[in-house]
Amino acid sequence: MKYNQYSIATVLFSCILFSISILSCSDNAVESSPCLPNGIPIPGSDDCLCSIYYEGEFCEIEIREKFIGRWIGYGHSCSHKDSLPDGFIVDFTKLTDISKVRIESQGVFNKDIIISNVVDLGFLNYEEYETVGSKVVKAFAFDIIYDQTLDELSVTISDNEDLDDMVDSCTFRLSKE
Repeated sequence: MKYNQYSIATVLFSCILFSISILSCSDNAVESSPCLPNGIPIPGSDDCLCSIYYEGEFCEIEIREKFIGRWIGYGHSCSHKDSLPDGFIVDFTKLTDISKVRIESQGVFNKDIIISNVVDLGFLNYEEYETVGSKVVKAFAFDIIYDQTLDELSVTISDNEDLDDMVDSCTFRLSKE
């Protein structure tokens, strides 16, 4: 069976969580831990080990929370097509599935509404593939990373509209409205 780094890391992380929870289960303090329900206490300390989509001192904050809201775009620049003028709007809303967010925009991405994945490290990722003959080609992708120092989002888009070897790259920033 073939494993990639992500699956190995996921298995190791799960084993660590399981081991810590087994150790912690012997302690009655676990039931009243401020880490619950989104994390578990680390034995011998006041720290918490958060579940994959949570962060914060007591695992009380959803990682995707930093993206939710209305954002104003600026600095849009593309390598092979026209850039958008400053002031475009991008809205991020929660979905029931904690691993996803809904992104709405007019003419910024390849679709006006996209359901994006929240990657466990706290950034958003989206990819679309198309079949061209016998090849599968990445047609569109983006990464959105939260810049904590500026309280902004940094966006990188790769667009292969013609499904050839010519990929258009666009970058821009989003600031909270």
